[in-house]
Amino acid sequence: HEANILKFEDLLLFFNPKRSAVFFAIVNVVLMGVMAKNTAIPYETWVDAVRACVPAKFLDANLRAFDAGYHYAEA
Repeated sequence: HEANILKFEDLLLFFNPKRSAVFFAIVNVVLMGVMAKNTAIPYETWVDAVRACVPAKFLDANLRAFDAGYHYAEA
């Protein structure tokens, strides 16, 4: 459905692109959230994977990014 297409401009609402390396890493996690919503793998499994792979100081931002993509895919 065309209304659910995630556009780059949508991501700019959430994150500051001036920190380019961090910005693009977060964009990847947002897109992972979109992908996760469209798989049979349970939400908690994805969240556990993010928790296992992301350093503590970046965890909150990454979990928010994942949720943004996951819930965007619901719309």
